Amino acid sequence: MPPDHAAVHAWTPCTPGEATPRPRCQVLCYQPEGGTPLPDPGDSYRQDQARLAKLSRAERFEELMDFPLRHVFKVIGTREGLSVEVRKTLADLGFEGVVFVERLSSKGRHLSLTFELAVETGSQLDTIYSALEQVKNIAYLF
Repeated sequence: MPPDHAAVHAWTPCTPGEATPRPRCQVLCYQPEGGTPLPDPGDSYRQDQARLAKLSRAERFEELMDFPLRHVFKVIGTREGLSVEVRKTLADLGFEGVVFVERLSSKGRHLSLTFELAVETGSQLDTIYSALEQVKNIAYLF
């Protein structure tokens, strides 16, 4: 019978043959004596993370998203000229007549713009983000 894993092993990493919850997700990792060790659920995540880190941003978009899609952008920046600059940047990329949902901060110094664009490829999405990153009024871009 395994020890009281909740009380004894609450914050220790899992080792094969031991009833131990994982520190972050609290998943039991009990293996009967002589059983095959369970794979670490984090191994797959770490392998994917390492693989994706080697890709360009456009390639990561292609890998993680299904294109074509409608992508929602949120831009937050200083109020003065933000919507004009973002609209000009998008027009330069061929997106005319984009509808913004604008929201002013409580003190009136910052403005958030939310808008949606039809994006065909990861490369196009990367180009949009790269262009918006050049707008100097932008403090945050999601």
